[in-house]
Amino acid sequence: MRILIDARTRMVLFSLWCLGWAIVLVESLEPMTGTPFGLSDKLLHFMGYAVMTAAVASFAHERRGILCWTLFAILMGGLVEVAQDFVPTRSMDIYDFLADSAGAAVGATAALLWLVLVIAPLRRRRAAPA
Repeated sequence: MRILIDARTRMVLFSLWCLGWAIVLVESLEPMTGTPFGLSDKLLHFMGYAVMTAAVASFAHERRGILCWTLFAILMGGLVEVAQDFVPTRSMDIYDFLADSAGAAVGATAALLWLVLVIAPLRRRRAAPA
């Protein structure tokens, strides 16, 4: 479990997270032909931003970092919605932005719980004298 707090591991996880954002951005800005499995567009927004924000806990091990990355996710949601207004078959939708923001809030809650329940005990165990 110590690998979870190793700096190199965190850098790899951050890189994968950035790749995840690239995928989210590409998918968000491609012309829309339909939703996978017939899922609601709002549900996809909510789940995508919840997962991306929760994944922050893999590399940001401070509350402040998690909250800053959560604000980043919310800002990205807003910027993507504005950008979608310029994509054929896509449109800007305040409800999509609200779904993004709600997903980011749920993801941040999950990330903070991971920080408290997993990362903090690992740090205490690592800092304890042998």
